[in-house]
Amino acid sequence: MNTKERHIVRILKLLELRRITLKEAAALLSVSYRHIRRIYKNYKQDSDYCLIHGLQGRVSNRKIDESIRNKILHCFKENFRYCGPTIAARKLNSLGYGINRETLRKWLLEEGLWNCNCKYPKRKIQRRQYRYFGELVQLGIVRLRPFGQTSKSCSLLYLIDDATKVTISLLAHRPTVRKAMRLLGRWVKKFGIPMSICCGSKLLFRIRGKAAGGVGKGADKRGKKIITAFSCACDRLGIETIVKELKHERKYLQIHLEKYKKHLLQKLETAGVTSPESAQQVMNNGFMDEMNKAHAEPPGRPQDFHVRLEADDNLSSVLCFTFNKIVSRDLFVRYKDRLFRINDGGMPFPSPYIQVRLTEWLDGSLHVYYGKRELQIAEVANDVVNNRKH
Repeated sequence: MNTKERHIVRILKLLELRRITLKEAAALLSVSYRHIRRIYKNYKQDSDYCLIHGLQGRVSNRKIDESIRNKILHCFKENFRYCGPTIAARKLNSLGYGINRETLRKWLLEEGLWNCNCKYPKRKIQRRQYRYFGELVQLGIVRLRPFGQTSKSCSLLYLIDDATKVTISLLAHRPTVRKAMRLLGRWVKKFGIPMSICCGSKLLFRIRGKAAGGVGKGADKRGKKIITAFSCACDRLGIETIVKELKHERKYLQIHLEKYKKHLLQKLETAGVTSPESAQQVMNNGFMDEMNKAHAEPPGRPQDFHVRLEADDNLSSVLCFTFNKIVSRDLFVRYKDRLFRINDGGMPFPSPYIQVRLTEWLDGSLHVYYGKRELQIAEVANDVVNNRKH
């Protein structure tokens, strides 16, 4: 059984023990009431085997006969031993063997006649420089020690426009998705929504490995890519995300960043700051505007590709963390070991075991939505809920 089928078995066992009802099981599995009745009926008759597809494990009706497979592999060994699967498939088709190149590739890998890990010389990627202000914004991270060589290193997150070198930055102890969203919010408030943003893959995806079950070096290469909150926020704003494939920025951007870092360290040393919070205040009080005025360049084309925010646009509801939650029987929603009760604020009102959308804004506030309507919530202590159960 796969993971999905094992999850269904757990729900059906709870249903068999009468700990949940059919309606609750249907909500947990996101199926209709009639379909869960059908599944439960088959489960009582055939136990766990009802969830396994009847054709699983059977040989496909379209499988190529073993004798034909042996003839093709023999012809490949005799005539096309030093050809790749693509060229060999073309030559075999000209001889009357109707074989697809991917099928041949799979057979050759099984027999050990082809090695797919061929090392080809890497091509140098030449990326064009964008000419419009707001056409491409690059998000990067620089490690530095702003409070002396003996202090802990900090991360300088920066957003730099590819055409004009206009830069804004944020200093933090370590780079996180929350800090990147906060920096993007400052850019949008000041200049508008850019057309595209280029950043590293770690800000856009995180890999959940099958073997390790986590993120990082221990994750399996076959792990599933999960979109981060930063990528979802860019999608809601209509910003195209581009994965940074080059290890370093272009040379003219490196020179600009070295100047920016040098002036920043001199400014912080003169001000005598000792924490990232006070350093950020120094950067916000005119330092970034002075650097952009002194070192920014005019764009190659006069058009501005930024989209300005309208007066009724709420940026906080876009740059946020979104989670789907199931409402409990007593209209409670749990989030990070905290309980929130949904207050009755009129219809339409979510019934128990209905999915709602919980969002955490960058300022730490929580908001719950049912469809497009925001619901009123109030935090409840866990002791109160435990006393109600007893």
